[in-house]
Amino acid sequence: MKTAAACNNTLMQLEPLTEENFIPFCQRNYFNSHCSGKNEFVDDLKRIKYVKRLIQKIHKYKTLKSIRERLIINHIIILRNVFGEENSARILFFRMEPKLHSYLKSFLVFLEYKITKIPEVDYNRLNTDPRIDRKLSTTET
Repeated sequence: MKTAAACNNTLMQLEPLTEENFIPFCQRNYFNSHCSGKNEFVDDLKRIKYVKRLIQKIHKYKTLKSIRERLIINHIIILRNVFGEENSARILFFRMEPKLHSYLKSFLVFLEYKITKIPEVDYNRLNTDPRIDRKLSTTET
């Protein structure tokens, strides 16, 4: 049987992210055994911005010739390592505009994320971007 604290924590995790609860959510779900201080936490949060900027470039230029898919993949993997799979997906979807969601999902599917439910987006109905899917299918893992 779950304790009241465990039930409360589960409810809080399924609560949609907002600007007010974003940082506390990240702090609560941050697991980096090598973290030596606040600076490493802040550096890991910056990876969210980096992924967003790189995906925005894909959307803006509509070309995949200069896509930096390995860099995007590396940042997403690091985020998964420190926040967990589902939490890192929630964080990324929250910070990105809906027009970027299909691009992000392509990377998450490529990395074999097992997403069950995230309140920030209807993940199961969200399509991937076919151009990125093709590009990633030629990428070595």
